[in-house]
Amino acid sequence: MRRGSTAMRREARSRTLQGDPPLRTKEIYDRGMEFLAQGKYDDAIREFKSATKLMPSFAKGYCGLGLAYVKTGEIEAAIMTINQAFSYKPDYPEAHYALGHIYMEKAEDDKAIESFLKAVTFDPKYAEAHLALGQLYEKKVKFDAAKNSYKKAIKYKPRYWEAQYALGKFYLRISKLDEAVTALKTAIKYKGDYADAHYALGLTYLKKGEKDSALKVCETLKKNDPDMAEKLLAESGKPQQSSGNFL
Repeated sequence: MRRGSTAMRREARSRTLQGDPPLRTKEIYDRGMEFLAQGKYDDAIREFKSATKLMPSFAKGYCGLGLAYVKTGEIEAAIMTINQAFSYKPDYPEAHYALGHIYMEKAEDDKAIESFLKAVTFDPKYAEAHLALGQLYEKKVKFDAAKNSYKKAIKYKPRYWEAQYALGKFYLRISKLDEAVTALKTAIKYKGDYADAHYALGLTYLKKGEKDSALKVCETLKKNDPDMAEKLLAESGKPQQSSGNFL
C-alpha cells in the first residue's frame, strides 16, 4: 500500500511539473469559468485566485483571472495577471490570446495584433486567434490579410459559425456578394437562430437585387428577432401588411 501511495505521489508531482493541474485545482478553475460565463465576475475572480494559490504555476488560472478582471474593468490588473502566466509559461498561446483581447479593450490594435500573432505562432491552428486577427486587419482596411485570417479560422475549425459570419460580412463589405451568400448561409447552417447572420444575408440579397429572396429571409428572421426583421423589411422598401405578415 505504501509503495503504491509513493508511486501515486510521484505521478501527481510529475503531472504538476508538466503543467497538468491537480484535480482540486482543476475543479476550482472550472467553477471559475462557469461563473465567468454566467457574468458572476467577482465569484470568478475568487475561484481563479484560489486555483492559482493552490498551484502558483497554473498559467491557465492566471488567464481566467485576467479575463475576469477585463470584465470588471480592471484592465491594468488584467495585464499584470496575464504577465504572471507568461512568467510560468512564456509560449502559452491562450495567454497571448487573452492579452490580445485586453489590448483590444484598450483600443491598442497594434499591440493586440502582435499578441494574436504570437498566439498563432505557438499554436498555428488557434482558430479564435485567427478570427481576431481577421477582425483587426479588416478594421485597418488590410483586406487581403483579413480574408486570409478568416479563412484560416474556418480551415482549422470548419463549423466555426462566428468566423463564417465574419467572412460573410467582410465579403458583403467589399461587394463580393455570391461569396457573402455562401459564407452567411454556412454560418446559419451551424447557428440557425443567429439573427445577425440572417439580417446580413437579407441585406446581401437586396444588394444583389434579389428582393424576393430577401423577403423570405425576413420571414425566417421574424421568428428569431422581430425587431431586426422589421429593420430588414424597412431596408427592402416593402410596407408591412395590416395582417402582420411580411409577404
